Amino acid sequence: MKTPSFKDKRDPVAEGFVASLARPGGNITGLSNLDSELRGKRLELLKEVVPKLSRVAVFGSSANRANAQSLKEIELGAGALGVNLQYLDVIVSKDIEPAFRTAVTGRAS
Repeated sequence: MKTPSFKDKRDPVAEGFVASLARPGGNITGLSNLDSELRGKRLELLKEVVPKLSRVAVFGSSANRANAQSLKEIELGAGALGVNLQYLDVIVSKDIEPAFRTAVTGRAS
């Protein structure tokens, strides 16, 4: 069994600590962020609120390895909804303003 580390373990199933949340098969304590199941749903809700939504800017940091999985999940939802994604890498605070300018230039809704 892997030894958990606090900083990067968000999903105990994906990280291989337990077989499933319903039947973990051992003793594990701590917190889990089950946000992954909601990413596509959030995009779906946004599309319902803005029916003409066609382009969405997604801000994230390539320095955080969990963002790669998040982006994959958002891409799946976007493909199903016919929405184009624009991923903008924001690693430090000075990257935020240029990222917004890029989103505007890319006509993100």
